[in-house]
Amino acid sequence: MQQTFIQETNRAAEAAAAAIAQAVEAAKRPSIIWLHFQECTGWSESLLRDEFEWRGLGVMKKSALALRCEYAEYDAAKRFDLAYRVVPDIKACECGTILRGVKRPQDCAIFGTVRTPKNPVGSCMVSSEGACAAHYTCGRYKA
Repeated sequence: MQQTFIQETNRAAEAAAAAIAQAVEAAKRPSIIWLHFQECTGWSESLLRDEFEWRGLGVMKKSALALRCEYAEYDAAKRFDLAYRVVPDIKACECGTILRGVKRPQDCAIFGTVRTPKNPVGSCMVSSEGACAAHYTCGRYKA
C-alpha cells in the first residue's frame, strides 16, 4: 500500500514537472535590452555601461553596472542630475599599479607616511576595502 502511494506520487510529480517545463518553454519572454543611461523603453535583465572611468585604473569598457529601469528612482545620478566629474589621480600615488598587481602598497613612496587610513590619499586608501587600506590596517605594514 505504501509503495503504491509512493508510485502514484512520483507519477504526479513527473506529470507536474512536464507541465511546468512545457509552460516555461511556451511562455513569451521579453528581449533583453542593453541601455546606456537612456529612458527605460522595456524590460531589461541588467544594464552595463559602455565604459566607466575607475580611479587608479582609467577608462575601461563594459566594466560597470547601472541600475535596472525599475530602480531608476533610486539612481542618485539621475535623481539629483549629477554631472560626471573627473577626479585626477595623485601623481605620487601608485594606486593604479597596485590595483593591477604590478607593485605592492609598500612600493608606493607615500604609503604609510603621507597616505594612511586617517589621511586617505588615492583610490586604494579611501575605503577600508581598498588594497592599501587593508594592507595598512591588517598588520602587514609596520611603520
